[in-house]
Amino acid sequence: NNYNDDYTYDTPCAIELAARRSNSLEIRSDSITLQDITFLNGYSRTNGGNVNIVGQVLTPPQDQNQNQYEQLGGVVKMGSHYAIYNCHFSGGQAAMYGGNLYIQNARRVTIQESIFENGSSLYGGGVNLFNID
Repeated sequence: NNYNDDYTYDTPCAIELAARRSNSLEIRSDSITLQDITFLNGYSRTNGGNVNIVGQVLTPPQDQNQNQYEQLGGVVKMGSHYAIYNCHFSGGQAAMYGGNLYIQNARRVTIQESIFENGSSLYGGGVNLFNID
């Protein structure tokens, strides 16, 4: 499943993913709030066994002055904020990063009153945050 706009998911629910299939929830958005959701038994061949969130970045066009962008770390992150409240992540497996949750390219991440258990991956069994300001 892919979601590409700014959303708030705040209806209590449980999402159980079929074990050992590449079916983690992938979200590509500049802003999202997940609240009161349980994610169980997801699997990814790459990152984020239960949930994989990737923010958008701008890279310099070929004809632009590289120095302007290098001062900003080579990329410019959009106004991304990801918030997770009162969620439960369990049993997620990822081949590389973030067994239960993987977040990449964010300006701000807020995680409160959430549980991460029994996740496994090569790096960060529970949570892996990459390229966060």
